[in-house]
Amino acid sequence: MRRFTFAALALAALGLSGCIEGEQTFTLNPDGSGKVRIDVVMAPPAEFAVGPAKKGRPTLDEARLQSLKAMLKGQGVTAWKDVVAGFAQDGRFKFAGTAYFDKLDRLEFQNTGFLLGSQFALTPDKGGLVLAKKAPRPGGPPGTDDPSPFGGPGRKSAAELAKLPDADLDAYILGDRIQFQGTRPMLLAALSRGKMKTTSLLPGAAADAVGFKADGAKLVHELDGDKMLAGMDALFARPNAELRPIYRKSGGLEAAAVAAFGVLPDEMCKAAIPAPGPPHARRTRRCGRLSGCRTTSGSPTGTRRPRRSDPGCSRRPRVQFSL
Repeated sequence: MRRFTFAALALAALGLSGCIEGEQTFTLNPDGSGKVRIDVVMAPPAEFAVGPAKKGRPTLDEARLQSLKAMLKGQGVTAWKDVVAGFAQDGRFKFAGTAYFDKLDRLEFQNTGFLLGSQFALTPDKGGLVLAKKAPRPGGPPGTDDPSPFGGPGRKSAAELAKLPDADLDAYILGDRIQFQGTRPMLLAALSRGKMKTTSLLPGAAADAVGFKADGAKLVHELDGDKMLAGMDALFARPNAELRPIYRKSGGLEAAAVAAFGVLPDEMCKAAIPAPGPPHARRTRRCGRLSGCRTTSGSPTGTRRPRRSDPGCSRRPRVQFSL
């Protein structure tokens, strides 16, 4: 099921202080802990203060500290390192820093929108690991069993839509257009000029990666807000004669949405890290073809203990951090 709907995007826009551009790189441990290096330019994030407003215009230092304070209040963050903050010439907030966390699925940056942070969780699965959409928080927006870019109760399935006459289906499509136009102003605020490249460095090579560009243990997901908006506009600008077969085909609207504005960081994105092989295929105390380490005998199939300086002979492949 897809919970990352247009309605969810609109809700995300309510907590967004403006566009955000940049990169974030996650380095993950098998237990879901890790760190994320953030380097972004964004509209200055701010907390909603309760009480009388301060008089006068804040100084540059006050404005910087206010934005920095809001940024550093990330949920699930255990420590920050190498933080640099300031303002670009256009007035946007420039931030760089490394956040450490105990659980990926608990990491969240408030007042920055959905582009920053992670929508995923790294959890055990059949002896290995899987990176997938994290479970929704209690009290969050409702999901839908319908695989469409929309959501909410009463959504018809493709099989039900296939039984509707053209006139009724046209009315249904018009309802989707109305829903889209109703949320478009918030989507515009959330996505305009927004660009984010997210790299995830996994604790093992990924297999069956969907929705990511995968290269061994490296996964990359990119979003371009302007392209997404243009794709949405183009999708609903298509005549009903072209949209009817899309709506009536199972998975048709899903595929059209992906073609129009790309893969969103939702249930479509998933990657597995297979369970380690049998002990004989992952030994580290012996050299040979499996480890490629040197041996005193010079034989490629020798069995002497590898030197610690040899590449590929790490006795603990787990990534560790000192918080």
